Order: sequence, then structure tokens, then C-alpha cells
Amino acid sequence: MHFRASGPHGPLTLKILSVGDDGVKVDLNHPLAGQNLHFSIEIVAVREATDEDIMGAMVPCGASANGAGCAGCGGGCGGMHS
Repeated sequence: MHFRASGPHGPLTLKILSVGDDGVKVDLNHPLAGQNLHFSIEIVAVREATDEDIMGAMVPCGASANGAGCAGCGGGCGGMHS
């Protein structure tokens, strides 16, 4: 049985898995979790990435606090990878 509830980040769907003397077991995963999703897309425009686009795609590489860098780049990334 599915229910809608309010969470700290907005509405969510929960599924009641079981009800027992000690409590209720619920599944808070999205209803499509674990499903294969297939999309049909059409590319309508292509442009060069702006500096803002590039910075938004950067993720921390796990460089060590002592500046030794990460195994992926040998320390030349400054702590970020695209």
C-alpha cells in the first residue's frame, strides 16, 4: 500500500512493507527505484561550454590534506576533477 507524506524536502511516497507489534516497516525509495528507464531524446543545439558550465561539472577528487594529490592525477588537479 502506498501513501503520500510530507518530508523536510517536500512530498514523498512511502510503501508499507509490514505492520507488526513492534512497529511498521516502510520503504521510502522512489517508486521507480530499481527500474530500467528508457528515454528517447533529440539534440536540438550544441554550443561550447562556458567557464561556469565547466566549474559546475567539477567534483572533488579526494586529494589529501597534505597536498599530495590523488591517485587519479598525481596531484596536479588542485583538488578537483571534471
